[in-house]
Amino acid sequence: YLREALGFPTSWNGYVKAAIGILGLLSNSLIGIRIASGKKPVRGYLMTVLAVAACNTAVLFMRGLAPFLAASLAYYAFFALELPLQQTLLSRRKDSGGELFGLFQSARSLGWIIGSLTAGFLYEAGRTLPFCAAAVFAFLAAAVITKLKTE
Repeated sequence: YLREALGFPTSWNGYVKAAIGILGLLSNSLIGIRIASGKKPVRGYLMTVLAVAACNTAVLFMRGLAPFLAASLAYYAFFALELPLQQTLLSRRKDSGGELFGLFQSARSLGWIIGSLTAGFLYEAGRTLPFCAAAVFAFLAAAVITKLKTE
């Protein structure tokens, strides 16, 4: 997308990935630890997923390069919080054993395969369809999270 739709040279892929890595580290260090150690991590996780969905939705409406990059980098900052928060929630469950973590990792790996394949097909149909699908799935995930028992 960066190369085809925005006309970025391939060298920019490295710059963007470096920025994403730095943002992920900062967001986990500054925000993730506070949410995970708080009294209501389910609520913090819900807010994180809603922020991911909002950023994906915002990307659909960004026409300039700077707003698109800002929304995309904000997405990655929030997305980097998801995995540690999921692991925190799993580890706090009384019934969490190795089986639950194994199932989680298996489902995650399957999601990588199905998600990448689906995004590729959607991109062929329309450049912004993968962003739209990601926003829809993030909002669906938020709906599921609201059904979790809060601590």
